[in-house]
Amino acid sequence: MRNNVIKFECSPAALRRRLNDLQRVLNDRNERIDALLDQVHEESMQGCNSQNLYDDLLKEYIESVGIDNVRIEDLSYSTNLEFRTDSDGNLKIMTEEEIEAFIGEHSGDNEDE
Repeated sequence: MRNNVIKFECSPAALRRRLNDLQRVLNDRNERIDALLDQVHEESMQGCNSQNLYDDLLKEYIESVGIDNVRIEDLSYSTNLEFRTDSDGNLKIMTEEEIEAFIGEHSGDNEDE
């Protein structure tokens, strides 16, 4: 029976060529990955800026028209605004101080006793 296995050249020069080729492939791939990571970082920064602007404009809008005139969809895009109900059952935007107090009051709620 005939052996149909192809033998690759295993001389040091052939191995060196393959190593050099693979180094180029790895360098190209790493450069593409770095470029993609830079793009992701830039998109993330722009997204963060847009999110902050949205939250600021939403807060201004709520103060202008009242929370009862704001669509739930508008609130769903907010990531930094927190809401509470007052004693009359009206929805209000929480201040930074209220948020910090709420977190302080509830920071141990999930701990095992």
